[in-house]
Amino acid sequence: MLEYVRMHKRSLTSQWEDGTTDPLVRLRIGSLSTHLAAAHALQREVSRHVEQLNEGDDLDALIADALCAKVASIEAALKTTNELL
Repeated sequence: MLEYVRMHKRSLTSQWEDGTTDPLVRLRIGSLSTHLAAAHALQREVSRHVEQLNEGDDLDALIADALCAKVASIEAALKTTNELL
């Protein structure tokens, strides 16, 4: 993500030469990165549950977790594209 900022984003204030040195831009990138990492972690957790499924297991909890992972992924992607572009 920082490569994109280097090439396309200017600093939010005039005292910084580009987006990579501006602490406010770095804070936003860190926040976006955290949201994306959390969504990815939820996806991995659901994948582990799927791999450990046995015949006859209740799928309700797995489906709920999968939908949470889906929502987190969509929200993180929308937030990232909205704030970067």
